[in-house]
Amino acid sequence: MRIPVAVLVSVLPILLIALGVWEIGRGHALLLDTQAALAASQAEPSAEAATLAAVAVWRERAAWVTLSGGTLGLAAGWVGLLLVTASARRGMRSRESLVRGFGRVSRLLPLLLAVQILALVAATIAAVGFEVTSLFFVQAPSDRALFLAFLVVVAAGLVLWGAFTLLRDLHRALRAFAVAPMRLVGRALGGEEAPGLFALVAELAAERGAVMPRTIAVGAAEGFFVTARGMELFDASDEPAAAPGPALHIPLPVLAVLDGPELRAVLAHELAHFAGEDTAYGLRFAPLFAALGEATAVMQQRGTDWGDTRIDRLFERIVHPHSALAEHAYERFDQTAMHWSRERELEADRAAALSGSPQALATALLRIGLVSGHLTSERKALAAQPATVPDYAAALGKHITATSVREIEPFLFERIAHPSDTHPPTRARLEALGVAIDKGLLARAARPVATEESQAIAALFADWDGLNHAVATTERECAVRALRGQRDWLGTFVEAGAALGRTAVYPSVRRLFAAFATAGLVCLLFASAAVWAAFYGGAEDQEARPLLLGVAGFLVLAILFVVRAMRRLWRSRREPYLVFDGAGLTSPGLAERLSWTDVQSVGASAAGRPSLWFEIASDAPLPESTGRLARMNIDVPTRSVQFHQVFPRGMRNTTLQALLLDHARAAHAQMQLEDFAHAS
Repeated sequence: MRIPVAVLVSVLPILLIALGVWEIGRGHALLLDTQAALAASQAEPSAEAATLAAVAVWRERAAWVTLSGGTLGLAAGWVGLLLVTASARRGMRSRESLVRGFGRVSRLLPLLLAVQILALVAATIAAVGFEVTSLFFVQAPSDRALFLAFLVVVAAGLVLWGAFTLLRDLHRALRAFAVAPMRLVGRALGGEEAPGLFALVAELAAERGAVMPRTIAVGAAEGFFVTARGMELFDASDEPAAAPGPALHIPLPVLAVLDGPELRAVLAHELAHFAGEDTAYGLRFAPLFAALGEATAVMQQRGTDWGDTRIDRLFERIVHPHSALAEHAYERFDQTAMHWSRERELEADRAAALSGSPQALATALLRIGLVSGHLTSERKALAAQPATVPDYAAALGKHITATSVREIEPFLFERIAHPSDTHPPTRARLEALGVAIDKGLLARAARPVATEESQAIAALFADWDGLNHAVATTERECAVRALRGQRDWLGTFVEAGAALGRTAVYPSVRRLFAAFATAGLVCLLFASAAVWAAFYGGAEDQEARPLLLGVAGFLVLAILFVVRAMRRLWRSRREPYLVFDGAGLTSPGLAERLSWTDVQSVGASAAGRPSLWFEIASDAPLPESTGRLARMNIDVPTRSVQFHQVFPRGMRNTTLQALLLDHARAAHAQMQLEDFAHAS
């Protein structure tokens, strides 16, 4: 069951308010008693009495701070909640109202969150101080009470430090967000390269009342989209070329499966976003949404794992009302933004239907959805093995030719991919257009590419085949460059691993040796005391002589066991419990060498159990144990080799983990480089 956010932001402040009211009554009563005792005293008040009077005054003020902090925290939470609710409701009226409301929330909500955090922390610290200073009025506080008070003060200090770090991170998160240009692989077209396409775009822009894009870019990815923020296009060079906005991006290979009316409908849809000022709205909206998202991420930070049960999660949310408020604000505005995104997509679809036809847009959406996944697979194959320049257009044509009507039905429930927005499902878009989803529509969408359709698309370009080859060549060159960079990156790990050499790790027996020595000394003291009491104690002790001697004998056996364990422990320090190099690791507890390529992860802990572990890959066999190392076991359920309470001599456990990870990375990097060599 989802707890209302109003409850989450109210529970902790109300508890602090109730605590403050209770403490005010207690503090005022104590203050009156202290003042009455001072008034009744005939002599000059002692320093101790004056101190108690001052503490009583401070405690009453602290109680009022608790009440005020809880009240201020409650007020800040509710003001923030009402601000978010009102702004989100007004945002449903228009996108302009959404941007204005979002801007107001982005400015005021962080301030309200800071006030809420500071108020609740101040109330908590004051409440802790009130309760701890009550020890001044206890005649002889016990050691347990003093220790408990110390722990409470430490906890309050941790709360204060947590609040400071949270506010610091929130301040850093609220930096100005600049809208960066979109970065993708592609090239900007010139009018001489695609005169027919430029003429079609200009005609549709005039028809829809949209601006003519300053840049028309083509590539093999990202789909059809428009943007007002410009692009950075990567081609054969290392540095991207700046392409100013407003810009239109066209996935060139996809044009090979569309006919003229379908392309016209798709381009009209994209230009309708310019006419509806959707891209300009995005420029204003994106920085605000990003800032609130960063603030929400900061509010969600936790320093403690509260557990996985429903009660754990509920308690966690109750003691973090600022987090609940920030998450609620983000969710409300995300829902509002999604509403307008859906509305604008459907409106652009209606504009596209006016410039072309609803049926043409419907079949275009289905065909784009059908080939997009295959195009992604082709590009991934190229990225893994860029040996030859692919012919994406021909590959998509073959793919759609081999598609049946039944295979295209699932794409009705898919969403067309977009780099910065979310489209409604294709079925919802077709229903909004009033297009009947029948066998005729699906058959039209699954049709093979006709020769006249290909010729009509090719006629829009000066050199259709050459441009497709150039786009694919750019993709290949970028893939080669990325692969080369990945190989160089892997090579640095291999070189770093080769420089490490062989390492033998010996156990540090200092901790266990000291623990055994302490236990043996304690046993010796108690055994000596038992023997002394048996022979030199009082009458009762001598009557219990058999029992005391039995206890002493048992303790002597324990001492012998401790001495034996200490001898074995001291001898074990001469043999390394772990030896590793570039090939793998060995241990007296393992029957054979463990290869690094079989190790999936390495973990270490300074205090937990196990202190060191190696997780074995799922496709690798588990090693066998020799039983020679008592503090090592092979855990079958977790597929790991575990060392318990074994710590390295002369280094930290984390340092050992870093060395092991360096060797593992080097081995896995070498394996990947060998795979690259075989693939090429």
